[in-house]
Amino acid sequence: MKQSLFLLFFLFMSFFPLSGKGQSFHFNRQLKGVELPTDHVYEVVQDDQGLIWMHTNAGVFYSDGFRTYAHETEGEVSSRKLLQDEENVLWLVERGERFQLQYLKNGAWYPVHIPDEIEKELLSGYASFKVSGVGAAKRLILHSEATLNIAKIGGQRWERFAKPKATVGELKSVYCYQNKLALFFEHAIFDFQSQKLTQHTLSSPLLPASVYQMDYDESTGKFYYLGNGFLAEGSAFLHVDRLLSRDFTRNTYSEKEYFGLRADKGKVFFFFNSQLHQFIAEKEELIHVDATDFIKAYHIFDFLVDRESIIWIATHRGLVNINSLRFQNYTSGYFPDDEVTALHQLPDGDLLVGFNHAVVRWDMEQEPRALVLRGSGLQPKYRVTNFSAWQDAGVIFPRDKGGSAIWIWEVDGSS
Repeated sequence: MKQSLFLLFFLFMSFFPLSGKGQSFHFNRQLKGVELPTDHVYEVVQDDQGLIWMHTNAGVFYSDGFRTYAHETEGEVSSRKLLQDEENVLWLVERGERFQLQYLKNGAWYPVHIPDEIEKELLSGYASFKVSGVGAAKRLILHSEATLNIAKIGGQRWERFAKPKATVGELKSVYCYQNKLALFFEHAIFDFQSQKLTQHTLSSPLLPASVYQMDYDESTGKFYYLGNGFLAEGSAFLHVDRLLSRDFTRNTYSEKEYFGLRADKGKVFFFFNSQLHQFIAEKEELIHVDATDFIKAYHIFDFLVDRESIIWIATHRGLVNINSLRFQNYTSGYFPDDEVTALHQLPDGDLLVGFNHAVVRWDMEQEPRALVLRGSGLQPKYRVTNFSAWQDAGVIFPRDKGGSAIWIWEVDGSS
């Protein structure tokens, strides 16, 4: 019984299942409204309208949750890149006879003019595009074999710097913090401010390799740094205090490095030529989201945590997702169903637990539990997906029975 209570409390605190604590991830291949002509998915992002966009080796596609649509491309394209900025604006880079850059906002695509001199450099060899910043601080960054080019969105002027790839390496990522732009190259770090580019030394005996990406979590006030096989944390911009994880990179025998980092609300998702990992700041806990056995892919290409907190994972073996509200319980005989769909803590510390066909009040101090609501049958016709406090006296939750939209349950047990 104590084990079951601890398990449920952990789910409430983290909202993410741990395979090491008797939990198992529900990887889903049958994605509603997603039908792709290929399993090779490089990137997955969500736009400001809620559509899911996927870059594959067969082109770019998007889904509205009901159907999948192809994004039409003019002319031959030899390579492309799909990415998203901090304002949820989508950016698409396509390289063919021309180097084309466009962004999607409010359902419409807008082209970005690139000066002929810069475009010629980008078409001659290595080319990288990055974007970072919010509002007037947003910057577009283009790196070629010879130069680094930085411009404001909508601006006509590009600041140009001689930063050849042979010297600084490839541009791995950029991050804008308090109007200062940090640029992480393979062999160097620069910050750009007031039209000036200054090299920065991020030296720490803790770092086993170069930092390729950083992110900042406002909820914890911490900076996170990702590199080949390590995740580090710092309390200040471009400063490292400690290592959180290391040696998770797998030898993929690939010439290209696939990595990603996202820190938000105390949860840090990251990977580097590996499966997906998560660090939960409040619990100081690391979780390995290993889909190797399910999708037969040694490492992933990209991931997305969408508006509903569903995790999407892109690989060369297809696209899968994890519904973060679904948990599999193997040991407890006290639950009316396997699937926990919602959790809510009451003022007295008890938990309301939602299922497909029931709501249970769980006493954290004693064994008995009170069944608040139970639907007929085991089908999810009474599915409870969320709880909301009501007038400091009870809880409102959705209930689909006989056209009734909500159910109000008062703390004293009446309803």
